[in-house]
Amino acid sequence: MNSFRCQLPLISLFFLSLIDQYAYAQVPVYESVNVDSVAVPRGGYPMLETFLKANVQKPFMAQVANVTGKVYVKAVVEPDGQVADVQVIRGLRPDCDREALRVVRLFTAWKPAWKDGRPVRQAIKHTINFTENESLIYKSGWVFNYFDINRKKTDRIKNAKYVTAMAVDTMRGVPNGDLVVSEFYLGEWNEISRYSLHKERISNDLPNAETAIMISYKPDGTDWFGNFYVINTDSLIINKGILEGNEGNLVQFYKNGTVKYIISNKDQRCIKWHTNGIIQYDGILTNESSSAAGDFASINEAWDSTGNQQVKKGFGHAFYHSTIPSRLASGKNTLFFEEGNYSNGLKHGTWIGITKDKSYSYTERFDRGKEIGGEVIINDRSIKYDNDIESGFIGGKEAMFAYLSNNIKYPPECKGQNISGKVIISFKVNVDGSLDDFVLVKGIDLYIDREALQGAKLLNGHWQPAFERGEPKSVTYVLPLTFQSAQSLRNPLVLGNSFFGNYFMLKSFMR
Repeated sequence: MNSFRCQLPLISLFFLSLIDQYAYAQVPVYESVNVDSVAVPRGGYPMLETFLKANVQKPFMAQVANVTGKVYVKAVVEPDGQVADVQVIRGLRPDCDREALRVVRLFTAWKPAWKDGRPVRQAIKHTINFTENESLIYKSGWVFNYFDINRKKTDRIKNAKYVTAMAVDTMRGVPNGDLVVSEFYLGEWNEISRYSLHKERISNDLPNAETAIMISYKPDGTDWFGNFYVINTDSLIINKGILEGNEGNLVQFYKNGTVKYIISNKDQRCIKWHTNGIIQYDGILTNESSSAAGDFASINEAWDSTGNQQVKKGFGHAFYHSTIPSRLASGKNTLFFEEGNYSNGLKHGTWIGITKDKSYSYTERFDRGKEIGGEVIINDRSIKYDNDIESGFIGGKEAMFAYLSNNIKYPPECKGQNISGKVIISFKVNVDGSLDDFVLVKGIDLYIDREALQGAKLLNGHWQPAFERGEPKSVTYVLPLTFQSAQSLRNPLVLGNSFFGNYFMLKSFMR
């Protein structure tokens, strides 16, 4: 009997919970014509459309079939701005329908409808578009790409000289087996190279030091190449590199599957989102940067998490928060708050920053992006400085390229093939000026890429570390190297990339 009495409060709470849920479910859902103000996305419908464009991922088999069309979805915007009861009212095909439901549930930044002076539930409808994708040739678990004699991708299979075959899983299109390269010779396809899928455990540069597996191709003694994926212990994709013709993006995701940021390999443009789907900022990264606000060369647009625009067309007052290591307690993190003005996309005037635990703060002055001095306080210790110092080759860029030109040669294996183009390499500059973590971001040919990497590694020992607010700072440096063959010097046309496509920065922006 006593045992039963002890359980009575728990039973009562259980039934009260059921009653609350039942009562909430009975709250009426209004149509848009029956409310005083309708439910709208915070930041407006352009904000929602930008979110959907970044987050809709056409299912792999739908890409194979090149499916196009619309999925019509309905949902309920709750009084707290969340979405519920998301349903397909007119579908396209099951896998596309599931994707449409997924992305609609991810956007949780709605202004609720109002009626009679209070927020109410309102039904909404929206369409999710699946547009035409680049032709994808798939057969029995393999994706095929064809290339002409100049190693440029082609849809004219009869005229192809090379073909790559990559084993993939059909759920996500992620590589799950070998990459085979074949050449058409004497009327038949002959295998010339085979690369095994490489999986490597990584953790240092991932959010919250999360352990994950990088998946791509990495021949012995060389660097990663091709598309890559970083998958965590829950089998969720954290990062991936995406090919778009001859251009590449790096994409990082939040744990709920929402895109966190997209960085363009072409121009270093970065769009970063809040977890609810609102854009946090849109700007251009510096060469030595992560996707933190302080590492942007310029900011064009910025919003807070409620959809209020802070910076518009490069002008405004911005307030940021991030998580950084505490200077008070080793091994612990703390929130870091920063704010200041932008003028024409550049920091201007006085900027201030302080951590929640008050172990670190700064006051900094800018003149249209140029730093003109400041003071940082670390646990009551003051450091005054004139300006930040960028890392670089001792003697300057001209001296660096002169040094590289004397140490990097056009590979003899490529002579007569007219292979020209730009190789991009990234590496880490440590606080003592030493260099490591060399990564091939973009390549043009196996022999040229290898020569470029070997030459870049010779820069170690000739480098000035970066200083930020009076302290040395480790950074990632991006180095472009242009190769031109003797034939291409007579012919200004630059041929396309190698048949592996672009290369991607794998670790530089995984923070």
